[in-house]
This record gives sequence, C-alpha cells and structure tokens, in this order.
Amino acid sequence: MKRKWLALFLALIMVCGLFAACGETDTTTATEGTTAATTAGEVTDEKPIGGGDGEWPTNEEGYTLNEDGVARDLQAAIAGNMWEGHTNPAALETEFPVELPLTDELVTYTVWGGTPDSTTGMTSQNDGKMWQELQKRTNIAFEWNHPAIGQQQAMFNLLIASQNYTELIFGGPTYYLGGYDKFVDDGVIIDFTDKVDLIPNYMARRTLDAETIRQTMTDKNRICFFNSLRATWQPTWISPCARGDFMEDLGYTTEDIQTYDDWYNFLTDAKEAGVSAPYTPGVNTTTTGRDVYIMNGFGLG
Repeated sequence: MKRKWLALFLALIMVCGLFAACGETDTTTATEGTTAATTAGEVTDEKPIGGGDGEWPTNEEGYTLNEDGVARDLQAAIAGNMWEGHTNPAALETEFPVELPLTDELVTYTVWGGTPDSTTGMTSQNDGKMWQELQKRTNIAFEWNHPAIGQQQAMFNLLIASQNYTELIFGGPTYYLGGYDKFVDDGVIIDFTDKVDLIPNYMARRTLDAETIRQTMTDKNRICFFNSLRATWQPTWISPCARGDFMEDLGYTTEDIQTYDDWYNFLTDAKEAGVSAPYTPGVNTTTTGRDVYIMNGFGLG
C-alpha cells in the first residue's frame, strides 16, 4: 500500500512539476508513516537505445544518455564535475507522457503550508483556479493545513514535535533546521533517491546544468524534496505598487506612473506632501538587499 501511495505521489510530480509557487526555493516533501491508498497506473522506466539490456550510450562530453538524449548518470556527473560549464538543452525538450486521471477514485492528500497572502482574497489554496483544475485533471484533491502568516516556522516546529504529520509539507528549505538530511535520518521525510525511475520528467528537467542538479539534492546526494523547475526564466510579474489614495491626493493616475522617472517624480511629490515613508521595498529585500520590484524593470529579480 505504501508503494502505491508513493507511485501516485511521484506521478503527480510529473503532472504539475511540482506545485509551482511564488518563491523560487519553495519545495515539497512527503512524510513517513502516510496512510493514503490508491490504485496507480504502472510506471515503467525507459529502455536503452535499441532495447534489451545493452549499455547506455554517451555523448561527446561523456554524459550517459537515455534513449531521448538526456543525461542519466547524475551521481557520476556530480562526482566527476562533468557538468562544469555545460548545459543540457535536451533536459527541456524531453517529455514522458502521463495518463490522466492518475486514479479512478478521488484521492485526498493532507498538506501543510502554502498559506495564501491576504491580498489574494483566498482563504485556502483550494480557492485557486490552478488547484481546482489540477484536481479535475488528476482526480487528486488536497486538504490544506495553513499556518498563520508570520508564524510559519513556529507552527512547523510544532508540527514536527507532534509527530502528527500531514502527508505532504509545502514550504521553504529554511524550515528544516539542520537540513533535509537530518529530517530523513530522523524518519520524518522520505528519501526518494531509489525511486527516481518513477519521475522521469522531473529527473530530465533537473539535469539542465550543474547548479540545478546541486539545488535538487541534499549534501548526502539524496532526493527527498521537490522544487518547482521551470523550463525558462520566470518572466516579470510584479512591479512597484502605489497606494490609490496617495495617487488621487497628488493628482496621479496609473497611466502617469510608467517609468522610473515617473516613480521618482511621484515619490518626491509624496515625500514633499508629508508622507514619511512613501515606498515599501519588495519581498525579501531586508534579507537579500535586492528589491525585486525595482529590479524587474531591468528583467532581473
């Protein structure tokens, strides 16, 4: 039963990539002791070129390839520093089809984390169209346990201390004090390293370059968390925001603030009008020193 649960979970990763979110470092882990049961379609590993039990071919750089030209020998690549200065474009092109829905009967996973921002108007991730469409296509539902915003770390610690885990945990790596390997060693989260044949799409994407490989495994070369892997850089999706009442009082409309010069003029006018702090820096500015709202205008962030 446990293997069926894992097979379904890993098939879900192939479908959604997994659980794309705002933060680039958000990850998903599965906990030990889960009880969800389902009937999942059989997942088979790809065969060497020409079939049979022949050895896997290699490319000019010495990477071991599967039949679609995707580097397969990840551990050897890392150990030999074979990825230094190289990329693997085939990682973005390979697709292993997934038959939907993943299960005939509706299966529900419990998930901790992913609290919607208050500005979204959502009380649960299930209010979001993406999650609703994901359930429709896969027949997989999610029962969310959202920690209060600002208390995520404390509530995560309480979750772990209680040993009453949800089946999936959605959140940043900073929650795992001591690192992912400690939580695997403590029997909290599952090490999927010996089950990667069940996630060929994810494994193909993570072979793009050395940095992607490094960021998708632990210091002990374990695969026990899943990142959202994008085929291309995420395009700019947010810019500085101004309070509507300030804009109205100062005679500005949204059409008046389009360039950096426009922002300079607006903020200068706001300060001269007595606004002590007319601008709020973007997310994570205090910890990274980078203001993504400002940087996005240069295609950065």
